Amino acid sequence: MTRKNARDFLTDERSRFCNALLTLKQTTEPGHVLNKYDEFVALHWGVVNRVLNGVSIGDGGHRAPGFLPWHREYLNRFEKAVQSVDSTLSIPYWDWSSGDSQDTTDIFTDDFIGPAGDSLNGNRITSGYFIENDWPIHPELDQLGWGLGLRRSNDLLTPQKLTELESIGDRAQDAVNGDNDFATFLSELEGAHNSVHVWVNFHMVAMTSPNDPIFFLHHANIDRLWSKWQETHPGAENFNPDNSGQYGHRIDDGMWPWDGSTNITTSSLGTSTNMPIQSLLPQISDYDVVTPRNVLDDNLTIPQIVKQFLSSRIRVTNQTTNNNLNRYKIIGSVPDKFAAMSGITDQILTTVGFEDRVNRPESDYDFVDVILEISHTRTQINSARGVQLGGDNIEIFVDGNSTGNLVKTQEIPL
Repeated sequence: MTRKNARDFLTDERSRFCNALLTLKQTTEPGHVLNKYDEFVALHWGVVNRVLNGVSIGDGGHRAPGFLPWHREYLNRFEKAVQSVDSTLSIPYWDWSSGDSQDTTDIFTDDFIGPAGDSLNGNRITSGYFIENDWPIHPELDQLGWGLGLRRSNDLLTPQKLTELESIGDRAQDAVNGDNDFATFLSELEGAHNSVHVWVNFHMVAMTSPNDPIFFLHHANIDRLWSKWQETHPGAENFNPDNSGQYGHRIDDGMWPWDGSTNITTSSLGTSTNMPIQSLLPQISDYDVVTPRNVLDDNLTIPQIVKQFLSSRIRVTNQTTNNNLNRYKIIGSVPDKFAAMSGITDQILTTVGFEDRVNRPESDYDFVDVILEISHTRTQINSARGVQLGGDNIEIFVDGNSTGNLVKTQEIPL
């Protein structure tokens, strides 16, 4: 689904998008602590303070190469949450980088993302969808102590502030259009990104900045600008070419919290009672692994050889309903460490999760009823195995031939 300029959202789209956000804010999944919106706020704060086996490994999403891919995956997951409310929506992007002030003045309105702060009420938002009664800030997720009401600068739409924003946009455009290597591009774009957070101010300058819904429109634009740079710098070789940084920033590292069973947690603490943010987060499946490589392009980076395998050679079926399991997603595509132990260094393990939920909605955190683990090179499928999780009576066909009922974990003969 193509993302649209927020300025071009029609009146009905504005209403449906804002009401979808309110629905997420009012919905708490069974067994979860936070509502579905606030879980994303907690994830963004959590990534700042990662800990591996008791040792700090720093920020997994900022001031390092993982900034762009981590936020792309984060944005994709949030978009799926919005689409669980209204499947016709995408996250619109706030084109603060266009040089046209109307891209900003048209969206900071009561019928959309809300106005500037009210100087007579502590810079709180006092009209529109995101007033305090409808959009309370969770007390554990109020990093800078601004209180329950969302706040922004009161002068956002003044000529002086709009001129300042235009200057920030020029810097971002220079980063995209300049003949920059990745490190220079990243530094310049993330710097412009930081300046936009400061421009909005208040809740947007904290690591709990997703409390302000403008965060997601802002990052949709950052992701768009990265995509434009990728058009002239395609391929994995143009992401972090030195493969530098802490775990999570290198191209085949898992990105927390979608990193499998790597024992990485967060040491971030809530602001009201010092509650561990880790205890507020949803459970992420060990099979849910996303690396920077997985999000480098718009194809969700299922390797081409695996796409061909899934489309032409293999079929996964529920024997009870006779339905083919056509809904699947990439979970991870990483170097095959088992093959590497045998001296095979060019083999990849791609994990694909299938949904077996007839007449039940997709869940962002539980899309792995059946797993296929496919070991392959860039040009050849070598082996596959199936893993039965939540699926029932699953039968896998290869080249039209049944491999029998899938029981627990088993090799799939090719």
